[in-house]
Amino acid sequence: MNAFYDKNGNSYTGIIAEAVDDSEDMVIREKMLDGSYAVQKVGDPSGTLSVVFCCSRDTRRLIQAASADADLVTVSWRGVTYAGYLSDIKYEDLWPKVLNRQNKVKFTLLLEAGT
Repeated sequence: MNAFYDKNGNSYTGIIAEAVDDSEDMVIREKMLDGSYAVQKVGDPSGTLSVVFCCSRDTRRLIQAASADADLVTVSWRGVTYAGYLSDIKYEDLWPKVLNRQNKVKFTLLLEAGT
């Protein structure tokens, strides 16, 4: 089930419209003077998850508070659970207004290591 949870494991009321894993490896590729290539992987992948969440104004306020407090939140999307911190939050009003879905919240989840 697709869901968005706060730091205490309580589900935010709303619908996850989209979640895209944008994680990428830090790989350095260099061509050497002799024509060969040197490929080096540095550290763990920097994990991010781009999420679109439709919710009420009250839920949007809870998400804003979680972002301000730097709470660790969790998103479950298509059988995979991601834990991280909210970043780059943008809000849009939905039109026409649908009951309890007045806001579209777009955010990036900065993933914790190992998720």
